[in-house]
Amino acid sequence: MEQKKNRYVGFGPFLHGRAGFTLIEVMLVMVVIFGLSGVAALGIIRFIGSASDEMESSEAYEIQQSASAYIASGHTISEPFVVTPTDHGVLSPYISGSLKSTWMVNVDGKVVRIDSTVQSGLVP
Repeated sequence: MEQKKNRYVGFGPFLHGRAGFTLIEVMLVMVVIFGLSGVAALGIIRFIGSASDEMESSEAYEIQQSASAYIASGHTISEPFVVTPTDHGVLSPYISGSLKSTWMVNVDGKVVRIDSTVQSGLVP
């Protein structure tokens, strides 16, 4: 009579005579899976954060270029003004894309990002 080969050779200490996984093995696999998903989540969060910083930098550059073009065309900035995503003000002819943030252009043409609480006067 031919003997069946044990396909679980080497797994003896883990199987304890049964064809299944022990609680320790299942928990170990879950720890590894959760660890890998945590590392992936951190990578995704960093990627989203860097994209947001890049978008802000791109907007600041566009507003700065628009303000420079406005000044170069013979206009002067007598007082700081706000450029919002819905109202570009005097820079409308110079801004080609859409904006996501609110910006303030100072008298010297420098651009500063402001948030909605500062604009609405909620923050002194």
